[in-house]
Amino acid sequence: MPTSQYSPEEKLKIVIEVLKEERLIADIASEYELTPSVIQRWAKELLESAEKVFNASNNVKDVAKEELQQQVEIENEYSSAFHLNSQQELLIKKSKGILPRQKQKDNNKITDSREDKNYKAILIANALVCFAAGFYQPLLLVFLIDMGDMPLLGFSLGIITIFASISSYFVGELSDNHGRKPFLLACAIISPAIFIAYPLLPLLEQVIRELMLASLIILLIIDGILDGVWDTVEAVYLGDITAKAVRGSKMGSYWGIGGTIFGAATIIAGFSGLYIDFLTAAIFVSLIYLAGIFMLLQIRELTPKLDINDET
Repeated sequence: MPTSQYSPEEKLKIVIEVLKEERLIADIASEYELTPSVIQRWAKELLESAEKVFNASNNVKDVAKEELQQQVEIENEYSSAFHLNSQQELLIKKSKGILPRQKQKDNNKITDSREDKNYKAILIANALVCFAAGFYQPLLLVFLIDMGDMPLLGFSLGIITIFASISSYFVGELSDNHGRKPFLLACAIISPAIFIAYPLLPLLEQVIRELMLASLIILLIIDGILDGVWDTVEAVYLGDITAKAVRGSKMGSYWGIGGTIFGAATIIAGFSGLYIDFLTAAIFVSLIYLAGIFMLLQIRELTPKLDINDET
């Protein structure tokens, strides 16, 4: 309502309400559709004319002015508190990932860039691992058949599968508590030692065959554990760094590239096995794993990707 529509009596009533200090100026202004500055101006005009009208002493006038100033200070404190609460609310929203649209967009760009680098690093690491595993696997199968024919081959594959399943059962929760990267690095570091140990088993046979068989079982168990840990943790890590909207395409590309490289390496190994011995092949794939370790060192631990669609 325009201030000109208020009569002198109404203005006086409004100013008296302010001087009573029972309500905030902002509340009074809102009730009468005025701004706090207009009411403060009216109060000032009243106080300035009070001495002439009532012949009031300067002390009374000063007290009235002081009371009005106190009311203004209270109003300012109220505004400051409101601003502080707004800032706190903004911080809470930030902690929950609920930001203003532009800030959220800028933060998403930074996060997406970091996650894209992690995705490329784990993709290259997995490609190297798949090539090494694809190249090594057929040579290992031939080696196991030569050691004990088909029964030993079936036993060996069964041991690897069982312990891979057992390790998968436990490692998911462990990686939640201790991070994904340590487990991936552990697999990449230990695997080359296992690769080289297999071709050295016949040396034990020359001493005690039972010792060779016991060592083979130990290697198979460790091999299975490493397989389960790698397969589980890499899948979980991919889930951490990809949003729901693109997770299918990202993981599809990841497994597609890895599987193709694995198959190609297996074909190459089939022909290469005619020209290189098992130990040489083991050393070759171990060197490839070293390159994979370097790529794994580039990835960073991340909290799972927050996606609004994931909350439903």
